[in-house]
Amino acid sequence: MVMGLVCVMCLISCPTYADWCPLGFYVILAMAVMTCCQSCTMMSISHGLAKVEKLSLDELAPETMNSSTKRWGWISKKWPSCSRCNHIVIGMISLAGIAAAGGACASFPDPDDPPSCQAPLGTPSPARDFGVIFSLWVLVSLLGCRAIQKNTALPHIYEPQPEDRKKAVGKACSIFKLCHP
Repeated sequence: MVMGLVCVMCLISCPTYADWCPLGFYVILAMAVMTCCQSCTMMSISHGLAKVEKLSLDELAPETMNSSTKRWGWISKKWPSCSRCNHIVIGMISLAGIAAAGGACASFPDPDDPPSCQAPLGTPSPARDFGVIFSLWVLVSLLGCRAIQKNTALPHIYEPQPEDRKKAVGKACSIFKLCHP
């Protein structure tokens, strides 16, 4: 959410961003859209988990389960992998922004009269803008590495234990299990 707000702040503070750095403008715009999608996904997952955790065993019985319970259970189970994919895409977009800042947007069209931005940015600097966005993405990734599963009780998050402890179960070696909140 903060990354999206930084993107919107850059776009609003520098209304001429599209004129002197069109590639950077479109990368920031794509980043704002993806971070908005990521925020909605994370809020839906959180809401779904909160609803599913409050259910009793009677409400989880197939005979008495309603469509809302099925929907929020599906969201709680399936959307974390979508959220991880979104997170990786956001990281790739921020790297593309750093590349755009170093390449296409490295200099202003008229060095004697550089464009100006409104407060809080003051002077335009794509390297600073994308550096802040990438730093926030790295911070979120590092905090995601510290995430701990608190509730592994049935039926919420069941991780089967193999009889032979040497075998991996589920997505133990998948990239989608790595570094995400």
